[in-house]
Amino acid sequence: PLEPAPAMLSFPIPYGTTAITGYEHCNKHGLYKGQTVVVAPAQTVSSPQPSCDIATCGGGAANVSVCPVTVAEYWRLYEREFTETAAVDGNTNLKHKPSVIVHGNGSVTVQVGHENVQTDGSITYHPMSPSDDENIVHWINSIWVKDQTGAVVAMREFLPTDAGPATYTFQVPSTATSLTAFEYCNKHGLFAGDEITLAAGDKSASAAPVCELMDCPDEIPRYAREADCLAYVAEAKRRQVEFNANSPDVYGTPYTLGANNEKHSPYIVVDGTVAKAVVGRGAATGDPGDPIHPMSDDTSLFGVNMHYIESIWVEDQNGEIIAFRLLSPSEESPATMFFDIPVGTTSVTAYEFCNKHGLFQGPTVTVSAANAKVGARAGCSVQQCVEGTVVSTCESFTAEFFRRDDSDAAKTDPALKHTPFVLLNGSTATIVVGEGATTTDGSGLIHPMSPSDDPAVVHWISHIFATDEAGNLVAMCELLPTDPAPASCTFEVPQGVQKLIPYEFCNKHGFYVGDEVAVTETNLMAPRSCHKRECSEAQPSLLSADGDEATKVCTYWRAELQRRQIVERGEATEAPYDSDLIGETKHKPYVRIQGTTAVVVVGLGAVTGVEGDLIHPMTDSEDSNTVHWIDTVWAEDQNGRVIGMRRLSPLEPAPAMLSFPIPYGTTAITGYEHCNKHGLYKGQTVVVAPAQTVSSPQPSCDIATCGGGAANVSVCPVTVAEYWRLYEREFTETAAVDGNTNLKHKPSVIVHGNGSVTVQVGHENVQTDGSITYHPMSPSD
Repeated sequence: PLEPAPAMLSFPIPYGTTAITGYEHCNKHGLYKGQTVVVAPAQTVSSPQPSCDIATCGGGAANVSVCPVTVAEYWRLYEREFTETAAVDGNTNLKHKPSVIVHGNGSVTVQVGHENVQTDGSITYHPMSPSDDENIVHWINSIWVKDQTGAVVAMREFLPTDAGPATYTFQVPSTATSLTAFEYCNKHGLFAGDEITLAAGDKSASAAPVCELMDCPDEIPRYAREADCLAYVAEAKRRQVEFNANSPDVYGTPYTLGANNEKHSPYIVVDGTVAKAVVGRGAATGDPGDPIHPMSDDTSLFGVNMHYIESIWVEDQNGEIIAFRLLSPSEESPATMFFDIPVGTTSVTAYEFCNKHGLFQGPTVTVSAANAKVGARAGCSVQQCVEGTVVSTCESFTAEFFRRDDSDAAKTDPALKHTPFVLLNGSTATIVVGEGATTTDGSGLIHPMSPSDDPAVVHWISHIFATDEAGNLVAMCELLPTDPAPASCTFEVPQGVQKLIPYEFCNKHGFYVGDEVAVTETNLMAPRSCHKRECSEAQPSLLSADGDEATKVCTYWRAELQRRQIVERGEATEAPYDSDLIGETKHKPYVRIQGTTAVVVVGLGAVTGVEGDLIHPMTDSEDSNTVHWIDTVWAEDQNGRVIGMRRLSPLEPAPAMLSFPIPYGTTAITGYEHCNKHGLYKGQTVVVAPAQTVSSPQPSCDIATCGGGAANVSVCPVTVAEYWRLYEREFTETAAVDGNTNLKHKPSVIVHGNGSVTVQVGHENVQTDGSITYHPMSPSD
């Protein structure tokens, strides 16, 4: 409920989808169905599984204010569904009773059904039963605990797939003198346990209230599946190949312990049944002379000094992952992961991935049965949530705009066609380009958005951004040629911003500024935002298919780079420099084929690994004279068709790289790259055999922004079933309300034409003055 309105969902469209229907559930008014939208094959993505972002990030002390809101919602559900105003006494139904177990060490555990002891001495706990049948799905939604004042001091939500019994352990705040536990069962409602009086030794002097809700300001899924841990490990190994610019047959994957990498080596320290993995020899020995890997979150100079351990994991003697964790650069050094050793483990080996230097393997440690913890399960804690949006990438591009415009100031346009205008609606700002976008009588010019594969024709606004009164970036949007005119960028104005100065960059005519506008209202929760269309090659997001104008973005982008070859480089034609003819190895894109995957890297050294062979740099800077990088890499087949393209950020490590599956029918591949300073280069042509191609993939074009992942897919049908059950029970209805009868609740599907769609609630609730009244998101306790 703390998220801003409108409620929204976006996801890549899986291959085979022909139609999409949106649904939404309002906590007060039930379940609504929206319209059905037809989907074309070119709007789907071949690789993704259905996405299920049910649990969004693990909570923590930062989310404490959300818990009273959530408790209030459970009370509202309970009163509405069960027509009760008091929780059921758990002593009347021990299977539902949340029992507080005091450990005497500053922590307590709440367990549902703990006191439901049978005549044979066994305990029948409350079930955790996932199902897509609304008559079967049955689980504990949440456990929370209140102190003697009625304040929520701890809370955790559960998924139907979480293991039973529903259990929650936390540290007791020092201010608590008594605790009462509550639980909410999806089928049977709200139950209260006994009030437990605490002694001084039962509390923790340093503990604060905790709120472990499946909730986060960002759209980052909380993965809880072994498959996700395996995927992260696979990704680390894939990136290791990129770091090495060659195959693991030539360079070891991962690096192993040696005198030169004791700082990067992960060491396992075992003390009884307590085990931890730490990075850096000094973290294991305690010797101040031994190195420890830093955790540096220095964002100055656009992140060039960022250096930290991204992930740590531990494998047993069989190569099975028994623990995994993602880390944040803001964590303290040494990078650390505590883990339990499952019964049957005989040895453990730690791995870590450094954001700058790649994947490292530590020494193997032998363990005994005495080190194992009974009941230990493999742990996958990859739910690291990055608060806010990193804007350093966008800020570095502002320097690039000045460099490309060969000026130290943006221009103004007397004709107002290139002028960016700020429109304010409360705390929401929209920047549009062209005076005609601000009038209602058809007067004034609007800048066109003209996609084309002809360099003389392609013409669009590539970037829109705003700075505040201090010149700091507030928001940036990168646009595609296929985006509609007028070019626009909408964002929430963060707290503290007093003025907005709008800018736009036209691919043909350069850098323009509009009039500053005073801000009258801001959004307390809004971060500064950077919406750049960049994506790792592991997450392709925009496909290119012949015959569909909406998906030919890659050919349009190629045309723009060809146009710049003439305008910026002063060449007579749009042809790229031929690296072989001019003997240029630093800019040359080299194509290598690994199985059915093509890899394009820039610079001879990226292929040979020989010291002295050149690799093109990736240099980010706010100085327009310094910023220098490969901004685009692409490949063409024997017919000149773009079969792989990727845009890069100056913050990426060198060498610049593109990898993609080779489409069936390809007989030859030629690599191309565009350097922001030195223009367009062509590499050698490589012959492709039929066995090196893949029959299913479409040409890949990584221009757009990455979507989420396929996490917890099996949980979604369960949750949908539960919403149906709630709806039928609370509203005595068996069919969703047609959203067309209540536009404020209608979930509208917006197809973007790039493999993703957005579902937005209230999008069609347009008022007579042209404004939209979205469904509110109103938190309250």
